[in-house]
Amino acid sequence: MTYIFVSLLAGALFGLVISLMVHVGAFLVPDHVQGILFSVILGVYLLKSVGIVQVPHPQRKWQVPPSWVDRSPFLNMTIWGSILGAGVFTYIPYVSFWLMYVYIGLFLTPFVGFWLGLLFGFVRAFSSVMYAAKLKSTRDHDHVFKHLFGKQKAFEFYHLIGLTSLLIYVLAPPL
Repeated sequence: MTYIFVSLLAGALFGLVISLMVHVGAFLVPDHVQGILFSVILGVYLLKSVGIVQVPHPQRKWQVPPSWVDRSPFLNMTIWGSILGAGVFTYIPYVSFWLMYVYIGLFLTPFVGFWLGLLFGFVRAFSSVMYAAKLKSTRDHDHVFKHLFGKQKAFEFYHLIGLTSLLIYVLAPPL
């Protein structure tokens, strides 16, 4: 329960903070310029997703060191929940994680970032708990990871659909 609560809290706080930073940073930039800049960034990362251009991906590729989780179960779950729930401290292979927070900071209210972060923390915690509940042995663990990595092309395709949909939404004239 600690893990889920802390994961929710970390996700919500990170979503609020990053959306607020973008919102405050873009305060003096005219709305139409924000839309153009966001569309260009989104378009570049869409081209990256299909392999046309190479641009850096805001990614830490960091994992939680084992030495951080050799404490009491409560403290271990607090550490894991805060790191995994925020998302920013661990491996997130798709730039859409960042682009959604930038979109929220530019065009919506930072409180939407809070709710999106809360949802992200919940999904991350819930999926981890469900995964752990299904494991019966180390061999099960290996099987699940091989199955997930076998779906890499599908995940990339869904990411591409998400980026394309967001770009169309941003560029579409208001109804």
